Amino acid sequence: MKKTNLFFLLLPFLFLISCGKKQSDLSFSVNDSSSLLPATGETVSFSQIKSEILSPHCLSCHSSVGTESNLKKWITPGSPENSPFFTTVENGSMPKNQSPLNTKALELIRIYIQQMSSAPTPTPTPSTPPATTSGITYAEIKSKVLTPYRCLNCHSVGTEAKLAKWINTSNPSRSLLYTEISSGSMPPSGSSPSSELEKLVLQYVKDFASR
Repeated sequence: MKKTNLFFLLLPFLFLISCGKKQSDLSFSVNDSSSLLPATGETVSFSQIKSEILSPHCLSCHSSVGTESNLKKWITPGSPENSPFFTTVENGSMPKNQSPLNTKALELIRIYIQQMSSAPTPTPTPSTPPATTSGITYAEIKSKVLTPYRCLNCHSVGTEAKLAKWINTSNPSRSLLYTEISSGSMPPSGSSPSSELEKLVLQYVKDFASR
């Protein structure tokens, strides 16, 4: 009976002693790396996926996914829910014989796959437009030079095919069509073509040679 009374006498002191302890002495912490989620807007690279997920959990059985090109075979860009790389680890079927991946790892994979849909589309290289022919035509040369200076009266150059005999395609500036006019030899009588017409003829023979 005396022992019982002694216990009840000491009980308030035991209660006061326990109340004096710090809360940290009575609590415990859980080291859960899954709480360290990726920051909003964080870019997840393949090297991060490889170092944090593939190397420690996957490559021992799936060595082929050590490269991004092979890993993409398990991914539907922009759609984690349709990507085996994500769904098999989310439902816990992978990695085999290991603990399921934590929340941080799942979010890294989700972000990595989602980012693939926003990858810039390569801009196609524009094709080189075909070379355009000069605006100076045989018809223009005929109307401005051959007809008014009476070249057709003495020379059979009524078509471009016949006029081509007077054009040096290897060295256009040495073409008789140009040199005979620029030297004043042609036309043999009457006024000579102006310097503007000489330039027109020179440009015509150059364009003809480049066709």
